[in-house]
Amino acid sequence: MIEFFRRASGSIIARIFFGFLAISFAFMWGGQEGLRMMGISRDATVAKVGSEIISNRDLVLAIERFRVMLRVNAGQDISDKDIRSSGLDRQILDTLVSDSLVRQEATKLGIAVSDDYVVAQLKTQKSFLRPDGSFSKEAFIRFINNYGFGMEKDYIAFLKSDILKNRVARVLSLNASLPLVSEKPLFAWDKQVRFATAMLIDPKKAKFTTTPSEGDLREFYGKNQRQFLAPERRTFKAIIVSSKDMDVSISENDVKTIYDLERTKKYQGMKEDKAKILVRAQLRHDAVQELMLARANKIQESFEEGASLKNIASKSKAEFVDLLEVTLQDKKSERSTFDQVLIEMAFAAEEGDLSPLEEVVVPGDLPAKYAVIYVEDRKDPKQLSLSDAKHEVMEAYKAQEQQKNTFEMIQKIETSLRGGANFTVIAKQYALKTVSLRADRQKMLPPTPAFMLKMQPNRLFVVPHKGYALLQYVREGHGVVYALAQITDIKNGNAGKNPKEFKFFKDHLQAQSANDMFQLLTADLLSRYKVEINKKYFTN
Repeated sequence: MIEFFRRASGSIIARIFFGFLAISFAFMWGGQEGLRMMGISRDATVAKVGSEIISNRDLVLAIERFRVMLRVNAGQDISDKDIRSSGLDRQILDTLVSDSLVRQEATKLGIAVSDDYVVAQLKTQKSFLRPDGSFSKEAFIRFINNYGFGMEKDYIAFLKSDILKNRVARVLSLNASLPLVSEKPLFAWDKQVRFATAMLIDPKKAKFTTTPSEGDLREFYGKNQRQFLAPERRTFKAIIVSSKDMDVSISENDVKTIYDLERTKKYQGMKEDKAKILVRAQLRHDAVQELMLARANKIQESFEEGASLKNIASKSKAEFVDLLEVTLQDKKSERSTFDQVLIEMAFAAEEGDLSPLEEVVVPGDLPAKYAVIYVEDRKDPKQLSLSDAKHEVMEAYKAQEQQKNTFEMIQKIETSLRGGANFTVIAKQYALKTVSLRADRQKMLPPTPAFMLKMQPNRLFVVPHKGYALLQYVREGHGVVYALAQITDIKNGNAGKNPKEFKFFKDHLQAQSANDMFQLLTADLLSRYKVEINKKYFTN
């Protein structure tokens, strides 16, 4: 089951979490209480999908399982606020909706999984067996508690749904899906392009008129002390060795041998001369690393004999670096990319031990360089007093008030728009700049002259025509800017306009794995089953 979490997080985290965090609303989940703060009980309906109900409890448990995936795979926790602000709760709900659609379609197809079958499968999982091969109820209970399942029935239902999807996948992989899933509507959906107009809302331009008193700052500092720390510092020395002057000869026979072995796999479809250039470069890199390891052994031996790193560097004609009390990130100083990578290596090294020789990877920096690092001293983060952090406290307080004012402005704008106000008139009323957006499912939204979007266009594809989506831009060197976008036009892909592209799509649909087809299947099912989302919580 842990392997399942690894696979799931590999796709979800990459596509959803690390890609972007959307707007933060002042809202907390309150653990398993879910939507109770909105006046919605844990058993209340979050969504109705065909004949099935998704309750608040179902959603909260799914979110808890997502937290587990992050902890298991990335060693990270995600706060309730970030789950809400990033839109992860809505995307997890969309997954539950998709699962419900597949279950109901499976029922129509006569595909079923019994509880007895699931229980039988559970009793074969090695992680739940005692040394004598008998089923350990204690191990099973410990597992479901550790991995975010409220009760036994929750895990059984989860496993049952997973097995059911695998059975539907087998049907899809046998092309039995094609009578159920029309190719042209799927092509139209997959190639859909959406256009929007967005008003840009910059928190840093929000009015900050109230001067906080000493009491206000003291109270704010008391609630947010962990924000105001003198960062961890490290003092270290490093020897930098370049591969520039290393005499490495590569045999053309070796190049040919490697190419012949890998040309049908790694270099398939590549011209021979280009492939051999890559093979030659890889062989040289490997040879350089062997020579570097030999040099690292000599450096280690000299260091153990008492020689200083500075003298060792001088004798080996290498570069010597001595850095005092550096922080991992220092906004007040300008560092080269190389120096930053070197510092990151120092923060990963053990204090008092000479680190192994490691390649310093800086994109575009050739020839390759290698470093040995010795951390002499480290100073742990230190709590700053209010007086020492007065400026930082004031700036953080100001940023909080600006965020608060920004959210209030967004809520007022959304209320006006939903009341029928004109989008352009509202933008002018609030003196907000507007930009045009164009998005399809395969590409990131294009950058405007001033802003580079750091997210996928998913949110523009979950709202109807004339509907609204809240996006997050990242302005380089400036911070977050929010974009309230209204969908102005939707153009579906037309199979008749490009027969060649449509043929490629059909071939791909036939060949792709069943799991990849679930996204397309869900789109078709959404058009055939009625889905109602509780708008008291999910406004879009």
